[in-house]
Amino acid sequence: MRRLFDIDEVSIEKSEEEWRKGLSATPFFTAYLRSYAVPEPIVYMNVRGKMMATASKTMALVHTSPLGRKIEQMRFKPVESHELLEGYIFVDEDPACFELLLNYLRLCRMGFRMRTPLPPHGKHEVFKQLVEDLGLAGILG
Repeated sequence: MRRLFDIDEVSIEKSEEEWRKGLSATPFFTAYLRSYAVPEPIVYMNVRGKMMATASKTMALVHTSPLGRKIEQMRFKPVESHELLEGYIFVDEDPACFELLLNYLRLCRMGFRMRTPLPPHGKHEVFKQLVEDLGLAGILG
């Protein structure tokens, strides 16, 4: 019995070492993600260090845009992918602008009639580019 525990302990230590080096997710986290099955999956994103989450139905509103396609493709990469950081999809966009547009999309999906959101102070060009990348220029233009 002790031998089985030793084998498990070595396996766990090896996995933890790989995780510390950034080579893979922890075994617990990997198993958790694989077992996570809900009717409406959540999309977890790391937007330049700010963690965000939204329903996949919200992201489906922009699924044909370049950024929407990229996020959708990354959602289904293997858990061990280097493009996932602890299970979060890394999005290299301005967090304030992204959060504003994500909230706009969420409220639109819920049926609210929304005014065009104003860009954060001093970020008009960044906001405008993100609107284009999400394919919302026709709506928010």
